[in-house]
Amino acid sequence: MLDGKKLIAAREARGVSKIALARRMGVSPSTVIKAEDDDYPGMSLKMYEKFADAVQVPLCALAKDPLIQDGHSPTGHSATP
Repeated sequence: MLDGKKLIAAREARGVSKIALARRMGVSPSTVIKAEDDDYPGMSLKMYEKFADAVQVPLCALAKDPLIQDGHSPTGHSATP
């Protein structure tokens, strides 16, 4: 699930307005607003990718619950070889 706060931080760090982000992505500004407000149920993976590409961050940087944190998986196994 996309974390709206992380999206806002990434967008603002690049000096991009909500409207400019929407234009970059080819979506309406309301789509960006909904995503940033965590009010976008059922967002597709393709849309996650569009947001990540538009703010120039890896997809996992926008995840609400990243699968890997600090080099470890949620199961406790090392995520590094």
